[in-house]
Amino acid sequence: MSILSNLPHTCKRLRRTRTLDQYGGAFDSIEVVGDDLSCWRQAASDSETIEFAKRGISVTNKVYFTSDPAVDESYVLQMDGYWYEVRSAAAPDASVGLGVVWRVMCERTTVGTTNLPQSSNPSEVVNGQLVEEESSDSSSSSDSSSSSISSSVSA
Repeated sequence: MSILSNLPHTCKRLRRTRTLDQYGGAFDSIEVVGDDLSCWRQAASDSETIEFAKRGISVTNKVYFTSDPAVDESYVLQMDGYWYEVRSAAAPDASVGLGVVWRVMCERTTVGTTNLPQSSNPSEVVNGQLVEEESSDSSSSSDSSSSSISSSVSA
């Protein structure tokens, strides 16, 4: 079995759209375009990092796909709880022996520069890593303790 038929990572494709609020301020909204896309993430080589740095672009990783992922610089990839800003459009790469893969250059970032997508399963980002929230039982107990504190303070 070749690595191309069983890529070791999966990612979520998110498209960032800049919109204006009612006061004219810009903010980014993110929508999920695709889930469970097979890929292979590797660290960018020194020569690739230098090549992009000459153009003022920071890259930390390269991500390979078996088919065209249809992403450009307006996309964000989410893998293993981390966010990767796409820094180059997908391009064919024939450096894998007899196969051809599509390579996307990315920069691993913290989520402070982007918004989290809306989902039915809320999550939180801590130090750039996606962390699932605790169950609703623990949040209801913290709500009741905070209400008892506020009631004792007001009394």
